[in-house]
Amino acid sequence: MKMKGTFLKRRRNCFGILLLAFLLTIPVACEKEEQHDRIEVASGDAFSIELGANWSTGYHWDWTNRDQVTIADTTGLEYRPDDPGLGGTGGTEIWSFTALEEGEAYLEFEYLSPGSTGNGGEETREFSLVIH
Repeated sequence: MKMKGTFLKRRRNCFGILLLAFLLTIPVACEKEEQHDRIEVASGDAFSIELGANWSTGYHWDWTNRDQVTIADTTGLEYRPDDPGLGGTGGTEIWSFTALEEGEAYLEFEYLSPGSTGNGGEETREFSLVIH
């Protein structure tokens, strides 16, 4: 009988610890996401956006609303594999930009499969851009 009580007590403690861990991670994840997706720079400054990708599979990011954004323009695109010595591993696309003039805009990106021309990507990301 004592073993059953000990088992239930351990189970309850384990559940409590898991619940506490879950509740503690929620605000951190939300706060980090909001900070990461907002970019503030001065006019004339350079800035970059880093997006996880895997070019070895043919997947790539596309800046989908490039034609609507007039306050910034891309100056380059670079891919950095996580482990250059291993083929097929993921990496990071680094989009470089110049802030052209003051204003606000959204930069929208879509993660596209090989041969895709847009609309229906695997993932989308949006960055709020504020240029002072």
